[in-house]
Amino acid sequence: MKIVQLFSKSREVRERIIDSRERLFRVAYSWCHDRHHADDLCQETIMTALEKSGQLRSEDALDGWMFRIMQNAYRKSFRRASKQVDVESLEYHMEQEPPAEADVERAEEILQVRASLAQLNESQRMIIALIDIEGMSYKDAAEALEIPIGTVMSRLARARDNLCCLLQESTESEPALKLRQRRGKQRPHLVVKN
Repeated sequence: MKIVQLFSKSREVRERIIDSRERLFRVAYSWCHDRHHADDLCQETIMTALEKSGQLRSEDALDGWMFRIMQNAYRKSFRRASKQVDVESLEYHMEQEPPAEADVERAEEILQVRASLAQLNESQRMIIALIDIEGMSYKDAAEALEIPIGTVMSRLARARDNLCCLLQESTESEPALKLRQRRGKQRPHLVVKN
C-alpha cells in the first residue's frame, strides 16, 4: 500500500512540475528578457526537477525548490555567456516583437515597464519577478533565493524605489504611465491608466 501511495504522490509532483512551466517562463523572461533564453531556462529547470524530484522533502516547498533550480540554471548560463544584456539592443528587440495586446497605449506601457526592469540589477529583477510578478510570499522568495527574509524585504523596497525612479524618468519623456504619490508616503507607485 505504501508503494502505491509513494508512486501516486511522485506522479502528482511530476504533474505539478510540468504544469509550472508558464509561471517559470514569466519569471525567467523577466530575468533575462529573451524569449529563447527563458524557454531554455524553463526546459532545463523542468528537466532537472523531474530528474531530482526524489530529493524534494515537502510538496509544499515545490515552488521555491523549482525557482532555486532555475536561479542556479540562470547563473550557470550567465557565467557561460559572461555578458550583460544591452538595454539599447533590448529596446530594439522589443520593438521587433510587438506585444499581444491590441491596445497601443497598453503596449507602450508594457514596453516602458520592461525597459525600466531591464535597467535594474540582477538581484532586483529577480526579487521583483518573484514577488510582484509571480505573487510569491516573502518567505517563499527568501527560500527560493536562499537569503534571509529581511534581505528580501530591503531588496524589494530598493528595487521598487529604483523601478519607480526609472519609470518617472521615462514618463517625463513619454507619459504613457501615470505615477502618483501614495497617501502619507514619499515613494510613488505605479498607476496604469485605463
